[in-house]
Amino acid sequence: MNVLFRMFAAVSMLCLFSISAFGDSSSAESLKGLDRVYVQIDASSLPQDLREKLASIVNLELRKSGLRVADNRDELDKNKDGVVVIKFTQITRVLSQDLSVEWDVLQMAMLQRTRETLPVLTWRHDEAKSNVLARDVAESMLRKSMDTFLNDWLAANGR
Repeated sequence: MNVLFRMFAAVSMLCLFSISAFGDSSSAESLKGLDRVYVQIDASSLPQDLREKLASIVNLELRKSGLRVADNRDELDKNKDGVVVIKFTQITRVLSQDLSVEWDVLQMAMLQRTRETLPVLTWRHDEAKSNVLARDVAESMLRKSMDTFLNDWLAANGR
């Protein structure tokens, strides 16, 4: 029994150290130097007119903040640009709907061991609401998430 407890304690400590070694994926510091982004919105569960409205809001607000927005992925400089992936998920039940929004920022990072450059999730924010209509809350959820992202980006870049 004592050996089992020691193994459990060792594994627990290892997990704690490995989690802290990788840091928080929503750290504002990970956005430092981010110059331009390509925005990819996955809102296929939402009505077409709402998807278009949300995309327009994102592009306008990011540009107003001073962050450059690329029209396609090929325009990105791997050393200083990133991809923002915004995903809306709507779950419809018999009597209610739930909606969640996730913001992920992917940037290229070099794997030290192999020197290979890979896309890495460097910042993340998510929010979920239960028993709501997507048409009523999608825009406010988007704006709240976008404010969190922009506040972190502005703080990291001294603006």
